[in-house]
Amino acid sequence: MSSIEPLIGAPRTTRDASRLTDDELRVAVVSDATAERNGVGSYYADLVQQLQDRIGRAELICPRDRPGGLQRYLAPPLPGDSTQRIWLPRPLKLWRQISRIAPHAIVVPTPGPYGIAGMYAARRLRVPLIVGFHTHYEALTDIYWQDTFGRICRSYLTWCNRLLFRHSSLVLANSPEMARQAMNMGAPGAELMGTSVASEFLARPLVPLQPASNRILFAGRLAEEKNVPKVIEVARARPHLTVSIAGDGPLRRKIVEAAATIPNLHYLGWVSRSELIDAMDAHDLLLLPSKVESFGTVALEGMARGRPVIVSGDCGIAEWPELDAALFRIHDGETVLEAVDRVVALPFDVRHERAKLAHDAAARLNAWNVDTWIDRLRTSRGDRSGRA
Repeated sequence: MSSIEPLIGAPRTTRDASRLTDDELRVAVVSDATAERNGVGSYYADLVQQLQDRIGRAELICPRDRPGGLQRYLAPPLPGDSTQRIWLPRPLKLWRQISRIAPHAIVVPTPGPYGIAGMYAARRLRVPLIVGFHTHYEALTDIYWQDTFGRICRSYLTWCNRLLFRHSSLVLANSPEMARQAMNMGAPGAELMGTSVASEFLARPLVPLQPASNRILFAGRLAEEKNVPKVIEVARARPHLTVSIAGDGPLRRKIVEAAATIPNLHYLGWVSRSELIDAMDAHDLLLLPSKVESFGTVALEGMARGRPVIVSGDCGIAEWPELDAALFRIHDGETVLEAVDRVVALPFDVRHERAKLAHDAAARLNAWNVDTWIDRLRTSRGDRSGRA
């Protein structure tokens, strides 16, 4: 029996979200990304958390981070990152979860087994399918997927995305570049979505920025596309700075080995969201020098905590004009180390003002994003959902 056959016998229903009040609106997010494990997982965990306070029902359906039993041994590793796996859903359990929600729209942000099952559920229920497009596959190909297996993986994921796009009523991307890529892959149209942050990042009282600027934090997946080796270079070249790295991923061993030999480099391991807030509050700058980054949620989280943030031009967050005055960018032709030196040397009042702008900008984008999602859940009619 295939993973989608249990959906075929489900009763057909049609729901028009445009006629509902916010208190009646229900949405299911069906994702292959475990909650808070990576950027996509964090995005939808945060979004669902905030939607729950605004609409009738919002639920995130995704694999547990560490499922037990046979499922754990059957799940293949994610191409390019053996620390993450492609979890296979239990079809009947997944269908029962979706049925209990009785959603007026289904959101799918990943092209894996959960996402494809979510697409079929939307078709069977005749409700709109909204696809969130977050991963820059073409850029990742240059880093991870150059062998035969990698090319097969990329072709499969591209095919899955095209399938999702074809049956969607709306495709949302979190930067103009990602929207362009979605269009190139066959999306009939792509609109921009913002990014939310967990309520705690904005609600917890801010820790004042210190006059000194000698504590730098990188947080994220420890992978080649994040340009983590450049963070190590900063610690090695500037012994007067304290550089901390938080996260997990394929480069973990390299980070641990570097931290054992560089006195001012500290590896914090994988941290929970609450621990991440503590780490941000204990540092003066957040550094995100990624070579590929569809948005960079952790940068927005650092902004929400009132911290100056340095990002590369390859981060999608750098494409948002509304955030331009609140970020420090790594200039074209400038190295990561040179950008760090430039920001660290700025007077305290300049960094303090930028940090204040960052906090206010993060709060505005967060509010706009939640409003935008509710509007698009409401107006994304089912005229294209369930089409053959």
